[in-house]
Amino acid sequence: MRYYSYEEFVKDIKELSKRVGECDAVVAIARGGLTAAHMLAEALDVRDIYAIRAQSYQERQKVGRPIIGEIPKLDAKRVVVVDDIVDSGETMREVMAALSSQNPKTRFVSAALFYKSTACYRPDHWLKKADEWIEFFWTKDVNDTHDR
Repeated sequence: MRYYSYEEFVKDIKELSKRVGECDAVVAIARGGLTAAHMLAEALDVRDIYAIRAQSYQERQKVGRPIIGEIPKLDAKRVVVVDDIVDSGETMREVMAALSSQNPKTRFVSAALFYKSTACYRPDHWLKKADEWIEFFWTKDVNDTHDR
């Protein structure tokens, strides 16, 4: 298991923003991509940020084919779609297909902090390979409190 800290995250978002470049909007894959998408939008100075719901895991168990919902209708030329990790690749693949179908005139690019080389979908932009379970600070730090 690998802990992914806030300090590492900030450095990575700055690097990811350089790789992604200019865009008109950011779409977060909820829930995992929400924190990364918000920070990426800040780094890119993009005000138009949306979320799409995708559920692939319950706890640490895969639920089968990802369930996609709340697909935004966008009025943008170039949009970056962000998730924390492309694990199996099924979620990103399904999200990209759903967004493209709903918004045929928009160019979508995908981005993730982590990517598993065994995934069925390779994001356009990614920073690190994932060889083990990643404990993101936004999950671990909130759940490791003594005041619950």
